[in-house]
Amino acid sequence: MPKPQSPHDALFNAAFGQPALARSELELVLPPPVRDERARSLLRQLYSYLLRDAPPDVEAGQVRAILEQVAGEHGGEDLMNAGEQLIAEGLERGRAEGRAEGRVAGIAEGRTEALRTAIVTALSARGLSLSDAGREKLASCADADVLTHWLARAVTVNSEVEIFASERS
Repeated sequence: MPKPQSPHDALFNAAFGQPALARSELELVLPPPVRDERARSLLRQLYSYLLRDAPPDVEAGQVRAILEQVAGEHGGEDLMNAGEQLIAEGLERGRAEGRAEGRVAGIAEGRTEALRTAIVTALSARGLSLSDAGREKLASCADADVLTHWLARAVTVNSEVEIFASERS
């Protein structure tokens, strides 16, 4: 069997359906398995690489089989730990994305609430008030552009009807 040029060649074979060949190639280019932090880190990287970049027709079970062959008979625990770490990292990324999306939504919600309050305040300062139907309409609007339009009208109109008469929604 010809010796592969690099570990990358062996990983290519692993990702594209030749795990047995990949295992034998890795044995030729890599030192015997040593279960140190560097080896565990490389296993995590390989795990991530294969899950992310494997062709669409390669199932998770196949990726796991490839990784089990690469990890060898004594690498099961390291493989399991690598998988758990990737899951934890994915969860944390998901949480961070969720927090960012939540902040954006919170800012938008705060802006619409501030616009609603400003409309009521502008009307009140001018001695005008909203009916229950007007308050309901105001409370149900979540469009900042429409609320901004209503606010501009609230400082010039003489009645609630005029605020909503030229509604742009």
